[in-house]
Amino acid sequence: MFIQTLLEQQEFAEMLTDHALETVAYFLDEGVEFGILCNLSDVTFRTPLPEHIQNALKPLTLFMVAGYSFETAVIQDDMVLAFEAGFGPENFATVVEVPIDSVLQLLVGDTVVFVNLTATLPKRRKSAPVNLGSESRSFEAILSNPENESLFNKKK
Repeated sequence: MFIQTLLEQQEFAEMLTDHALETVAYFLDEGVEFGILCNLSDVTFRTPLPEHIQNALKPLTLFMVAGYSFETAVIQDDMVLAFEAGFGPENFATVVEVPIDSVLQLLVGDTVVFVNLTATLPKRRKSAPVNLGSESRSFEAILSNPENESLFNKKK
């Protein structure tokens, strides 16, 4: 099965989202501080960030859920991880809300412990048609990052 076909399957995306949820819940229960790489476009800041801070964030952003952020972290009923964080030199405070289905990677220290490639694809409802063009471009964007090459075994 080609990886793109697998990534297009709603059931596979839901399984990975469930696994991300279980992993984050485990970390919170066990006191394991972690990093979360996610799509910034899906993240909500309850108090909007100042423009200069918002513009400095990358489309895929790594948040470290450690210290005070870890102490305030909760999984909300709508499958959203929420935590308080400070940004920029002025430590601008806000609550960060990350939908679990937007989690691309979970890290403990410098080690990636979870990867969800479907998190980079456009969100779709179960009845929505598949748009192969945009999904292929998203997948190609992941592969274009040399740091992601080790995630795949290319067979020729």
